[in-house]
Amino acid sequence: MSILDTAHKSALRLSREVVAFAGFPKSKTTLLDTPCTILEAHVEDQAKTELDLKCSDGKYLVIDKLLPENSRPMDAKSFLNGHKK
Repeated sequence: MSILDTAHKSALRLSREVVAFAGFPKSKTTLLDTPCTILEAHVEDQAKTELDLKCSDGKYLVIDKLLPENSRPMDAKSFLNGHKK
């Protein structure tokens, strides 16, 4: 398992790890108190949603598609819609 280390890695490196680790060992993190596997992500200069992770280089890893624990793959918008309070 690969944990996304935003404190020590750049957004570009993490976006590449998401692609490289897609089969194994997977890129995992916790979003909104939910353990998730990141399936697709890209780099942006500014955050777009509350899921976006600020990295060591000041850029953001924008989560496009994820797999919440005990659920099915979904895009970030669907995940956020399911977690609105």
